[in-house]
Amino acid sequence: MAENAKETAIAHTGSIKSAPFGAAFLYGYNTAKPTGTVDHGLANSDGVSITKSNNTTVIMAWQDDEEVRETSTEAYIDYTFGLLQFVNDDNMELAFGVTKNATTGGWHWDASKRGDWKQFFIEAIDKENNFQILYWLPKGRVQEIADITVNSQGIMTLTLTIRARKIEVEGQDANTVIFKGLWRDEDEADGSATTLSNAGN
Repeated sequence: MAENAKETAIAHTGSIKSAPFGAAFLYGYNTAKPTGTVDHGLANSDGVSITKSNNTTVIMAWQDDEEVRETSTEAYIDYTFGLLQFVNDDNMELAFGVTKNATTGGWHWDASKRGDWKQFFIEAIDKENNFQILYWLPKGRVQEIADITVNSQGIMTLTLTIRARKIEVEGQDANTVIFKGLWRDEDEADGSATTLSNAGN
């Protein structure tokens, strides 16, 4: 492989969006997002952390105490980010898994609920190398909400971990599908996005 600094990536900016699970999405970076897509606004400067995990169980033989098999018990990809627009209705609905109660006007946070399945779009833009990357999570939901700090020293932040579940996309399993495209400005891509990889188990 030839050395090419133009193939390195820095996410100078980006966005975090969600849409109803199963809503139609025409594949590629520059295609319109599904009906009902929500932009979750400002994220903290940590951006988005992506973690792949594959939990396995090793089976040992009784007679020789040797490994005979290894089975995968769970495989997933986690996306963690901090939403700064705490009092935004869409962000509170995503974080707490409920819509605003019509009678009380509040969000009835039930710790036993994680909300509905959604699809997510994590967009990253490299302004220097002029390309953008889209991580499409066809099926995911909030797995964890980090501690919320309420004081006068900083902004209250909704730090969420979204767990991407494996689902079949066009005959191939994937937790995430990754697309790339050329970047021109905040609202325009090159219209020729191609699939980089399908990250599954």
